[in-house]
Amino acid sequence: MIVNALEKDSVEAFAEKAASLGDVKYFIDTAGASPNQASPEHILKLDMVGTGYALDAFGKVMAAV
Repeated sequence: MIVNALEKDSVEAFAEKAASLGDVKYFIDTAGASPNQASPEHILKLDMVGTGYALDAFGKVMAAV
């Protein structure tokens, strides 16, 4: 599955797919960019907005532990 961290629908579909495979007990967000890789605008979008999408989507499907 290809996931675009900057597209809310893509991230939500990924979270739903993960939940369909079993309990989601852990979440690690590794999407990010550095100044050597991208423009400041892209870094803010990916590191802030993309992370927000992931937290929202996975917060809905995380298993209670």
